Amino acid sequence: MFGGSDKKIYTFPTSGFPTQQNPTTIAETEEEIIGAAVYELAKDDYLYLVAFEESITVYSKKFKELGTITIDAGEGLELSDIATLQSETKTADAGLIAYAFESDEAGKTFGVSSLEAFFKAFDIRKNTKWSPKGHDDEAKLPKFPAVKNCGDGGICASKTTCECYIGFAGADCSRITCKNDCSGNGSCVAANTCKCKAGFAGDDCSTISVVAQYETEANGADGDDPAIWIAPKANNSLIITTTKSEDNPGLSVFDLKGKKLQSFSAEEPNNVDVIYAFPISETEKIDLAYAACRGDNTLWSVTSSHIISHKMCKITLEIELVAI
Repeated sequence: MFGGSDKKIYTFPTSGFPTQQNPTTIAETEEEIIGAAVYELAKDDYLYLVAFEESITVYSKKFKELGTITIDAGEGLELSDIATLQSETKTADAGLIAYAFESDEAGKTFGVSSLEAFFKAFDIRKNTKWSPKGHDDEAKLPKFPAVKNCGDGGICASKTTCECYIGFAGADCSRITCKNDCSGNGSCVAANTCKCKAGFAGDDCSTISVVAQYETEANGADGDDPAIWIAPKANNSLIITTTKSEDNPGLSVFDLKGKKLQSFSAEEPNNVDVIYAFPISETEKIDLAYAACRGDNTLWSVTSSHIISHKMCKITLEIELVAI
């Protein structure tokens, strides 16, 4: 049993060793699944323990929800996986459950606790006599002599044939394969591993990647949302970005190679855009860069002529924004 970010729980039979077998979806949850574990109550009867960021939910074999226990590991810590020990210890008669945690500040850590609380909370009888030894019916591999040398790419499926793992092919599973043969945009360098040509990315090299030729200089806390003013001479065009945070908020102007030419203070501008040939009189038109400012609820603008001459623009359009 396993699950993940798609909020689905999958199972697959271990007998027969499913080298190419697709898993079966047995349930779907409302939250992203962080980890999962199985506890055997009796032969052919199980508990499923499914971990989310701050809790563990216990399900029956038919996936009926039995209850949820909240995990309080401290501020900033989130569950990242769980595992169970289904046998008695000196300090835990019902076995143990182990948790892996992670956080941005504390990094990765772990903890353990007795499973006794689970069984008391859900009125379930524990089973500490279970052992993975002797459970060949749950993890049975074919017992064929290795007449065929399947190497590291598969197992013997009969006395004369191999069953290959994903990423391997051929009578003896010695030939490596890749998804979609790397889409013709790369080479297969290992099992299911493509080395993509320049300009392509993805596990099968099917995604076109754009490699930046230049990068803008650092600008405040979160330079964002670029707009490009196209000059009459294209090489003189400019890039305008916003700094949205409270750390030196405003707009900055860069040339096409990312060099910062100037900055303008503004109250937490959100998005910036460019309008061409804005009429300011019957005979005069200008180009404008403008942004909505969250800090003072105004529209902020600067003319292209002021940008080009590197002078601070004194025009601010004091228009209040009204939520609709």
